[in-house]
Amino acid sequence: MFRLASIGGKSMRSRRAVVTGAGGGIGAALATQLAAAGTAVVLVDNNPDALSRVADRCRDLGVPASSWEVDVADHGAVVDAARQVVEDDGPPDALFNVAGLIHHGPLVDSDFADIQRVIQVDLLGTISCCQAFLPALSTHARARIVNVSSAFGLVGVAGYSAYNAAKFAVRGFTEALQQETPANVTVSCAFPGGVRTDVMRNGLYATAADRAGIVERFDDVIARTSPDAAAEVILRGSGLGRRRIIVGADAQVANALSRIAGSRYQVLTRRLGAGRT
Repeated sequence: MFRLASIGGKSMRSRRAVVTGAGGGIGAALATQLAAAGTAVVLVDNNPDALSRVADRCRDLGVPASSWEVDVADHGAVVDAARQVVEDDGPPDALFNVAGLIHHGPLVDSDFADIQRVIQVDLLGTISCCQAFLPALSTHARARIVNVSSAFGLVGVAGYSAYNAAKFAVRGFTEALQQETPANVTVSCAFPGGVRTDVMRNGLYATAADRAGIVERFDDVIARTSPDAAAEVILRGSGLGRRRIIVGADAQVANALSRIAGSRYQVLTRRLGAGRT
């Protein structure tokens, strides 16, 4: 079973954690592992059926679990949910921003509405949740925020310009927020590589004909990390107070490439984006 880390002998165990994108993938794995460690969970997703399943799983582990059907791109809905969560259950002491949406396709072929949607969910949804919950988080002696970026927040990849823009921006936002928050709130940014989730299956595509091949390649070749393994790395890293959490061997490679090779890494990622690796 996963055990939360400690700093200076003081446990980083959270009493109540908000998890967005909790209906599946990394979000569901985080919620389940938090529940297994005795943390009450507040689950946020725009898929009510998936939310219900994960909430039941968490309750079966013996902790309170509330579910909120919210589109994180709707700032008003996020603010209302945050207010109600605090009124109903008290202020949470952890926030995991996992909700995300991917887009594939050349910029010139992409529907601008799809690009906007990716930015709204991945970036503005993260900012919205941080802004809405930070006052409540700050009331605790110790609290934490984890914003999930991506390996695509470390390197640019051809065909993913909108997703790259959002995930690089999540990284920049998080690094600025780390300097703004009071000392009692730890802020981390997680960078998962390929994780076996439905992210590609549920993504937006400039050309519908590309979907099947890209999903198959992602599932068979790229997604090497399980959601449970990713969640464990994220929880361990945030428990240790790490500001940057690299998840998966492929993300480690992306991180190293961006640091060592400079812009020369684009020779490799151009091939990756074109599906020729």
